[in-house]
Amino acid sequence: MKIRITKASDSTYWYADKIGEEFTVIPEYNSPKSYTVKRNESCGSGGVLVGDCEIVNEEVGGMKTIKRKANVGERILITNKVSYEDRYENGSILLVTGEKGNGIYTNEWLILHKEYEVIIEGANEMGVIEQMQAELARTQGELAELKSKVAALECEGKRFVIGVDLAKSPQQIRDEIVAKAKADVAHLIKQTKLLQGREYNAYFSVNFEKRTVAARFQENGSRYVTVRGTAKADPSDCFNVHIGKAIALRRALDLEVPAEYYNAPAPTEVRVGDVVERSNISRTVVPSTQRIIEGKTCQISSVRAKFGRIIDDSREDL
Repeated sequence: MKIRITKASDSTYWYADKIGEEFTVIPEYNSPKSYTVKRNESCGSGGVLVGDCEIVNEEVGGMKTIKRKANVGERILITNKVSYEDRYENGSILLVTGEKGNGIYTNEWLILHKEYEVIIEGANEMGVIEQMQAELARTQGELAELKSKVAALECEGKRFVIGVDLAKSPQQIRDEIVAKAKADVAHLIKQTKLLQGREYNAYFSVNFEKRTVAARFQENGSRYVTVRGTAKADPSDCFNVHIGKAIALRRALDLEVPAEYYNAPAPTEVRVGDVVERSNISRTVVPSTQRIIEGKTCQISSVRAKFGRIIDDSREDL
């Protein structure tokens, strides 16, 4: 599945200058409020808010479809036929002749909105409406960028643009996001401790090898899970258990996940407690004064620590 960027709710989001561009979705990392997409080889993945994009699917033969309500005169492709329907099949192409409530008419058949996608006429171009929407979104993005530049000039030399201090290093930005995630988790656990007169406890399961975090809520004294949510780090990203807990917890509670959790910069400063990888061999970093454990740790002054890639900066025990 692909999505097309239609706007950026915040000018600091990574896709603010990519209005109209399409990206492939990574299904296993999605949440109800956002999609995780492939950016490029150097940047890895990134999160896109559902409200900032539209779904675009590429079908066999170069046909393109878009998931939206169809208008009279447009053609639709059946992609999610309801189980009880036998008059048409997935893959059927039909012409819209009317509209009614939660669906549209094709000749005498009522098709529910959830069953179809609208065919974009022309193999290599968007329809007129889509072009107008993309152009409007692109103009909005340019306006947001202009506002950012004006705000920067008005800050009397301080390098500050719409809430993001450009003078900060990627490591400083990541440290702030991790600190925010920790506070976020503590706040959410406290807020949900007592719901509807019942006491609930939050539990986390962390698999460092698979780079996953699972969050679940259970009523006090009960073995049954009320809600659960999961988070998984992209192979190209640095795993951080605190960011993972915040994402998993928000998904369990069906809350919006801040885009900065998905787009945190990679760490640039190796620290004691980090896990570094070099030549496909990973080690936990320890102080230069501490004796290493063969096959498990390396000193912070070692070549492996200096030139290895940081793959985990959770540092939970520190």
